Amino acid sequence: MEKENYILIDTNIFIQCCLLELEQGEDLNVLQKLNALLVDDKFKILLPEVVELEFYNQLDRKTKKLKNHIGEYRKSINLDESLDEKVKTDMCESLKGCFDKRKENTEKVKKEIINIFSSNNTIKLRITPDSLVGVVRGSLSGEKPHNSGIGLNIQPDVLIVELAKNFLNSKKDYNFYFCSKNINDFAKDSKIDSSKIEISDSIKKYFSHLEYYTNLLQLLNDNFKTGFSKKSVKGFDEHNRIRERITINLPPNFNKQMLPQLSRLLETYKSGSTKVFLSIGSSRLETPYNLIGDNDTYHDLNEKVKNIFEKYEGQKNEELKLPPF
Repeated sequence: MEKENYILIDTNIFIQCCLLELEQGEDLNVLQKLNALLVDDKFKILLPEVVELEFYNQLDRKTKKLKNHIGEYRKSINLDESLDEKVKTDMCESLKGCFDKRKENTEKVKKEIINIFSSNNTIKLRITPDSLVGVVRGSLSGEKPHNSGIGLNIQPDVLIVELAKNFLNSKKDYNFYFCSKNINDFAKDSKIDSSKIEISDSIKKYFSHLEYYTNLLQLLNDNFKTGFSKKSVKGFDEHNRIRERITINLPPNFNKQMLPQLSRLLETYKSGSTKVFLSIGSSRLETPYNLIGDNDTYHDLNEKVKNIFEKYEGQKNEELKLPPF
């Protein structure tokens, strides 16, 4: 008899799959492929209740955050007396279109997630009084995935492990694959190369067979022959190192007069792990990974976007060779 395959996917990985489709424009269809594998009975997904609750909460929060940022930017544009009214209108309409498109795509992604969460091969692990008692015990032990810096609150990572442990405790012959990019709480050593990361012994001891991945595409390639390209797998890893990706769509008539406004907007994304893409009309502009640094001043940002814009201007009469998002 073949071993039963179980996969537990952390909230951060589900969110990452959605953002790859929403923000980066990757045509990987990771969620569709995941659902197809479920339909073909290749494995069962273990879905802790806490992951389901966190997922919808985080996706809604990111949408609201984007709406707030765009609202602030539109307000700043309208207050800028150096811009003529036509330019203001074009820029504000472009920003509204960006948000409307994002909201529409978010609803599509939610439908794909609902298909996965409601699949006959998805096993929902409900929070019970016994599991909460186990969480308290795990927290008191101080072992991973408990984070001592947070205190003795009910920590989702501890609850995830407790629910999986309780479910698989009665199983004897199985393969258990766990995917999360939260290496600080789950990995034995969070300071080594991601390809060599191992699950912490304090977690591994509860399962007869457990393999830990930070990359869902690699997990599916290694164990279910999904055939994601090396480029796609690498791209998933790069996305792991970035807290957030944003795309700023600029109107086709964008010009140097508007650069200060763009720089002010970028100041609101001051984080070294935020990846920003710029596009003008249908053209995608090449931006460096460190477009926004933690210590960048307004002047630094203004110089960076000025250089990018000048490069774009120089290519206007040539065939634009810009990288995909």
